[in-house]
Amino acid sequence: MKIAVICCSLSLLITEGCSTQSKSRNALFQSTVTAASCEALTIDELDHDNTQKAHEEATFYLSWRLDDLRSFTNGVTKDELDSRTDLARSILKHATNNQAQLLQDKYSLQMITTLKSLLTDPSDIRRASDLAAYLKASGTNQVPPWSP
Repeated sequence: MKIAVICCSLSLLITEGCSTQSKSRNALFQSTVTAASCEALTIDELDHDNTQKAHEEATFYLSWRLDDLRSFTNGVTKDELDSRTDLARSILKHATNNQAQLLQDKYSLQMITTLKSLLTDPSDIRRASDLAAYLKASGTNQVPPWSP
């Protein structure tokens, strides 16, 4: 928990102190600090044998990053869109093969819903929809998804 407070404080200080830097460099730097903070928190949970908590944190951060990817629409090349879709399909395949773990992770529905917004193939979209319906019907304590 101390790491989370330190990382959030550092992120705020960096954001405030970078007014003279270009916005794109500042955004990239901030994104890198945030990613490193998330990874540090996950490692901390793993080091304390809290694998379920680490999995939930990783799923939450993945949802967050997928939502960031979804927001990139202007100036995105076809190769970048293809890369984004390939990543989404890979995550969907993993999630489909690990449905039992999804039930134990309260951020799974959020991740699958965000993931669905990145998919383009109708069969992938249907699989993501089926997975989301499965999670909703499971009765587990799922965090409601963001509105994509």
